[in-house]
Amino acid sequence: DPYHVTVWATNDTPKGPEDFTDQMESLAYWTDWEEVNGTAAWRNDWKMLADIYVIPPSGATEQYQWTDEDLVWAQAGIDYEIAAEHSNTPFRYLRIETYDNLKRTSLVHFTEWEFYGQIVNE
Repeated sequence: DPYHVTVWATNDTPKGPEDFTDQMESLAYWTDWEEVNGTAAWRNDWKMLADIYVIPPSGATEQYQWTDEDLVWAQAGIDYEIAAEHSNTPFRYLRIETYDNLKRTSLVHFTEWEFYGQIVNE
């Protein structure tokens, strides 16, 4: 039931707990939460591959508004492509950010992700 999602990628090993002096510094790097003076600085180290809005054929923005046609569309699978400038770039790490879902709750449920390409051995 995602509504707005971004997909990010990098080939650099993501920062871990050992890269920060404490948990608050880590939270500030990885989030934009005001409570921890978050900067979401991780975005400077990653490339955005896709900024996705799941909008069914009817244009409904909440799942309870979906029509029968919308349900058939969703059950067939929803496809999105990554930004063209990154389509031939191999990436090792992915990060998926969810901003909103169709039920307007604090949780999001993904049923399946498929990635296409080839495995590149280092």
